[in-house]
Amino acid sequence: MIVCSANKLAKTYGGNAVFEHLSMEIKEKDRVGLVGPNGSGKTTLIRLLAGEEPPDAGQIHWKKGCRIGFLEQIPDYHDTTLTKDVLKSAFSSLLEMEERMKKLEDEMGVETDSTKLEKLVVEYGNLQDQFTLHGGYEIKSRIEKITHGLNIHLLMDQPFSQLSGGEKTKVGLGLMLLQEPDLLLLDEPTNHLDLMAVEWLGKFLQDYSGTVLLISHDRYFLDEVVNKIVDLEDGEIHSYYTNFSGFVKETNKTKKGRS
Repeated sequence: MIVCSANKLAKTYGGNAVFEHLSMEIKEKDRVGLVGPNGSGKTTLIRLLAGEEPPDAGQIHWKKGCRIGFLEQIPDYHDTTLTKDVLKSAFSSLLEMEERMKKLEDEMGVETDSTKLEKLVVEYGNLQDQFTLHGGYEIKSRIEKITHGLNIHLLMDQPFSQLSGGEKTKVGLGLMLLQEPDLLLLDEPTNHLDLMAVEWLGKFLQDYSGTVLLISHDRYFLDEVVNKIVDLEDGEIHSYYTNFSGFVKETNKTKKGRS
């Protein structure tokens, strides 16, 4: 099933056309590497696919209900907001559910009317079923997995506003991974990551349940993660169903065939 499709996209900045008549499809479970020379429009295209800005012409269609994750601008948080609370916000609905369950526990502990008590028990049981179904009891372990993988666990008790730009970017990436969007759009995700974190992210994306499109200059990272290369060059786009090394071999054969 197609998650996202672009049809005859055009985008112009300052009178200069970045691309025209650009079309592509992204299917469920695809691991797409978007490559091309600097200035070819890769970041522009990923912003259009994220819905951050509209194309000048053409259309983009997303699968109904598709949740998109795109890390660009880090939200501002209050000076006292701790980094761990920023990450917990990925589970805001579950945390609200947990708070309601705690209140129900208190009410059940003091309620003497059997009819009212029965209603409280039923509501609590329904909430607990939903809480369990959506992974409410796994919140702590999921956060720990991400924070240790990205090597940001030592930042958890620090105010988010006091982190460096690179640290905020890593926390923002962690937040997005915890939110588990259906379509994950990543522009140079390995920036600011150490080697072990890059390796961890590569394995995480391999097993990711959704669809991934990423821009990266790290060919080894691309080889580990992607199964499709989309090459954007001179306003044209070409797809190759292989990793980056396979893409290089195919394009080199094509060049030799023309010479």
